Amino acid sequence: MNPDDFAHAAHELNNVLQVLTHRSEQLLNSLEAWDPIRLAVQEIDSEINRAVPLARRLVEDAEAHQSGPRAKQQPPPVDIDLATSLERAPLAKYKHSDPHKPTLLYVDDHPERLVVLQAVLESTGYRVLTADSALKGLEVFLAEPIDLVVLDYYMPSMDGGAVATKMRRLRPNVPIIIFSGALTLPELVIAMVDGFISTSDEPEMLLQKISELLNHVQAQAS
Repeated sequence: MNPDDFAHAAHELNNVLQVLTHRSEQLLNSLEAWDPIRLAVQEIDSEINRAVPLARRLVEDAEAHQSGPRAKQQPPPVDIDLATSLERAPLAKYKHSDPHKPTLLYVDDHPERLVVLQAVLESTGYRVLTADSALKGLEVFLAEPIDLVVLDYYMPSMDGGAVATKMRRLRPNVPIIIFSGALTLPELVIAMVDGFISTSDEPEMLLQKISELLNHVQAQAS
């Protein structure tokens, strides 16, 4: 297995275990009075909790393995294509004219994407806050009046699905879009967020989805 496949498999394993951990916690909370099966659920939960640190070690080892000479290479072509495509997108079509600028939060561990997308979204009339890690994203989400979130999926320590889950618990009405180079996402993640846009898709799709979701929230509030 090459380093890229290993890293991808490690992230997928980490994501599955996070989903299972969440489900087992839900079962434990809902089965407080069901003593006959609570013990079995607790045993499952215990085994999952043993597996989670192993998955994290796999992810960390994969990232450490990739931090050699390859880490000094230029950003991958997808990011360059993303920057070019965003710059060429017909931004005027998605210009936000409301005097109240909606506040967007963009969370991505790729600095070049943060810079490019922040500039594009600000040019269309939004106030854009950024975070280069899942933890920082959650901190900003708690501290600021966020109107919509754009999340990368593959991030160290906590993927976009886990971040979205925590954000949903904190503010269930804030729209969340996964914007990532991932070709597919787990069904549970797709069902939980309000949109999934691949970085390989036309940039207009992201701008259009943001506009649609904000208009929908505004319509519900009025």
